[in-house]
Amino acid sequence: MVQRITLVVVCLGLACGDVACAPQRVGPTAGSGYVFSVQVSDTTVWLRPGIVAGDGQFPQAAAVIVTAQDSQGRLVDDVPVTFELEPSWIGRASLEPSTTRTRGGKARALFSNPQTTGVVRLMIRVDGTTAPVTLTVISYREPMRGGE
Repeated sequence: MVQRITLVVVCLGLACGDVACAPQRVGPTAGSGYVFSVQVSDTTVWLRPGIVAGDGQFPQAAAVIVTAQDSQGRLVDDVPVTFELEPSWIGRASLEPSTTRTRGGKARALFSNPQTTGVVRLMIRVDGTTAPVTLTVISYREPMRGGE
């Protein structure tokens, strides 16, 4: 019990420091019994109208990466993966590609171009089994200067 509490505290501390714990595994899947995990490069995406992306300090996109393994822990290729935005975000952000297959055990999509702020729910489907992912889009505004 003490080890479990310590692990949770360590994971929370790491997550607050912008490093997350190992992703939780989902499965076995309905179709082939695979186990998969989902990692997100940034759980906070910034809406910064008129500002060019690329400084890394305020990410304007997030990579969503799925890793699929068989029951022996080996990476599995050619597993179908579907990435979906919740209906209220369709047309308000991009998640591409919507479908792909694993290569080297991994599949990747990019959440980008948010048009508004809020909480975004993504549904990741692997071989008939679904896992939810939540991102937050927040707005960045340049601080006002002196008399502006």
